Amino acid sequence: MSEPISFSQQFINAVNAHFAANSGLVQRAVDWFFSDGLNLTIKLVTATIILIVGRYIIRYVVKAIHLAAFRAYTGDRLFPSFLESAVKKALWAVLLLFILQHIGVNVGPLVAGLGVTGIVIGFACQESLSNLAAGVMIAINQPFKVGDFVELGVYQGAVEGLNMMAATLDTVDNKRIVIPNKVVWGGAITNFTANKTRRIELKIGISYSSNIEKAETIARRVFEADASVLDEPAPIIGVVAMGSSSVDMVFRAWVRTDDYWPTYFRLMKDMKCAFDANAIEIPFPKLDLYLKEGVKNV
Repeated sequence: MSEPISFSQQFINAVNAHFAANSGLVQRAVDWFFSDGLNLTIKLVTATIILIVGRYIIRYVVKAIHLAAFRAYTGDRLFPSFLESAVKKALWAVLLLFILQHIGVNVGPLVAGLGVTGIVIGFACQESLSNLAAGVMIAINQPFKVGDFVELGVYQGAVEGLNMMAATLDTVDNKRIVIPNKVVWGGAITNFTANKTRRIELKIGISYSSNIEKAETIARRVFEADASVLDEPAPIIGVVAMGSSSVDMVFRAWVRTDDYWPTYFRLMKDMKCAFDANAIEIPFPKLDLYLKEGVKNV
């Protein structure tokens, strides 16, 4: 009669049976590691090194572009920011494709697929791409910047925000308007605050019985008394038209852009008061009627 097998002996037998059954799998794993796995491991390690080094190179290049753009581009920061972002994304895309190719991935079909995808996305996002292209033109040419008071087509307001897709205006009655860049760049742009000085023009009609030279003298006194009116360029006063009931005169003076509207309103009031005080009549529209005798009523 055979002796019973102990528990420890059963465990040892089971382990030996397991290793015997899987010895072929272990051997294949070891063979793969020394034939292909070691090469793949080396590639992964070098790819990690390339990623780390490439990251620092990209950071250095973007920083260099930032400094160069800051020195050369003293205006709005919209275009430099866009340029930095575009270069950074492009460099990262090149770095990742290089790493994939280094570890043995065929990037040809991937690049081709990205090209086709880009075409499809381009057709689907034509409006956005148009706004982006217009945003680039606005950023390069800088017809206005944040804080300027502008007229964009039929819209007027202070530029509250500006990005690569749209411009945001705050109107004088505190409404906010967002205008796509392609609309902005596709029409006339009027910047009221781009220059340091602006010309005020007042058009006032005086009666035919009033003295023109006296009106000119009074107007010059009003200009000279206003501290906001600049001496250069000198104010201009002249007759522009002979109206149906008035001699139409123009009074032009230069002021600092920030003083334009307060000075405009003040000069209009001062001109009216000065003309009234010196008997220079600002006439109402008149219509002369001539009645012929002998015409019978119908």
